[in-house]
Amino acid sequence: VFERLVAILVDRFEYHATLWVSKPHPPAAASSSSSSRGSSSSSRQEQQALNLPLPHDALRELVKDISSMHKVLVRVLPQESVSRLFALAFHSMADIFAAKLQQQQQQQGSAAAAAASSVQLQRLPSGETPAALSCSDSPAAAAAAAAAAPSAATAAAAAAAAAEDGWTVGDRLCVDCLCLYESLKGFSLLLLPLSLWARDLAKAAAKFCPPKAALQQLLDAALPQ
Repeated sequence: VFERLVAILVDRFEYHATLWVSKPHPPAAASSSSSSRGSSSSSRQEQQALNLPLPHDALRELVKDISSMHKVLVRVLPQESVSRLFALAFHSMADIFAAKLQQQQQQQGSAAAAAASSVQLQRLPSGETPAALSCSDSPAAAAAAAAAAPSAATAAAAAAAAAEDGWTVGDRLCVDCLCLYESLKGFSLLLLPLSLWARDLAKAAAKFCPPKAALQQLLDAALPQ
């Protein structure tokens, strides 16, 4: 039963994580001050100064699922069991998130490479073979090639949306991790595994696309040491 409950949590996370890494973030409008509740005065001032963007839409349903499961489990299991169950689930979730980011990165790279090859082939003089292709195409050609592939174009659009007002994909993912922690830290039984989970998610996201140093510092300051 214990393993089954962990599997349910992990399964729900995998569903939401798929949307999280594959769909673009919402426009980078300023987030409400609710994301800074419970944090230190200095952290709140930093958040206001940074004018943090809204988190990914997928996180709303993820928080609902985790909250609902927590509400049920605290009624039927000892506190230590609840904490251990979520710790195991969070560990698996972090691994899944890292794997999905890596897969997304590989897919984007493959799509861009395929599109670049397609553009180069179209530019070949009649009768010339692909063996004569040069690997020294200009950055402009590479950008045009990336736009030629649907999946690469989608990734580029997502990156452009995320970079609105100077926010990169890495910045948005870092803010997502902070918002996840802030949304769930009210569950005292989960505080330690939750903080470790947020760190693991942020670490995986930083490998995919590093955030600004100020955002990383803000996240580090918000999480218990």
